[in-house]
Amino acid sequence: MEKLVQERYNLTKVEYENLQNFTRLCHHKKQETSIILKWQSTQDFFTFNNQNEEIKLKINEVQNLRDAYLKSEGKIIMIDRSWLQRFTSKYGLSYRKITHLSIKTQEETQAAILDFLQEIHVLRKEEKIPPELILNFDETAIFYDIIPNYTYELKGTRHPALKTSKLKKKSLTAGLAIASSGIKLKPILIFKGFGVRVNKLENTRNYMIKKNANAWMTNKLFFDYIQEVIIPCVNDQRLNSEFKDKKGLIIVFFPPTFKKNIKTRI
Repeated sequence: MEKLVQERYNLTKVEYENLQNFTRLCHHKKQETSIILKWQSTQDFFTFNNQNEEIKLKINEVQNLRDAYLKSEGKIIMIDRSWLQRFTSKYGLSYRKITHLSIKTQEETQAAILDFLQEIHVLRKEEKIPPELILNFDETAIFYDIIPNYTYELKGTRHPALKTSKLKKKSLTAGLAIASSGIKLKPILIFKGFGVRVNKLENTRNYMIKKNANAWMTNKLFFDYIQEVIIPCVNDQRLNSEFKDKKGLIIVFFPPTFKKNIKTRI
């Protein structure tokens, strides 16, 4: 909150703290903060320091405080813990842990889904793309050792125990692709690491194995997957004379690390 206010009004940390201390004093004496604008050189001027002790300011310190107040457009207010407690109690509010995040309302989400489906339907109709050549790709994290939160134990047991590996926080990324006709493509598995050691694993013919520093999908890995898996799959379908000259479509929803969502024609 302090950083936001400082950036919003271009205040230094010292200026912000001085304004907060001054506002605290005004609150304590039940004075308006605008009193600083009415200051005269013949008056003594006081504020609180960081230890909540009332102190007298020098003339240059008062001028600096006044300049900071004008810079903030007089909108700096002091909110202490007792004020917040009274406010939350008055309006029946409580400090709770957030358990649900929602970027859009349900109506907005449904509208976006319908628009998306309509776009795909129009594109498929215009290009006459068969279901065998419409591919959907997505990715997910897979943790090595998922630890349950609950278990069955004998009544009276004080501390239910569970033996586990040290891999509960380690994960790999799995990228999965499927055609509208139901054809499943070879998955891509991305592990954390370097070198070619993981590529020498046995029984990996049905998987595309890759590694990088974070075990995340990257632009390069995704386009490698297109070249090595998706395009050969589409070309295999085109061996059927019915699909020989048909275009393909990949529908991909990228995470924020990618530059944008892409709908790629093959």
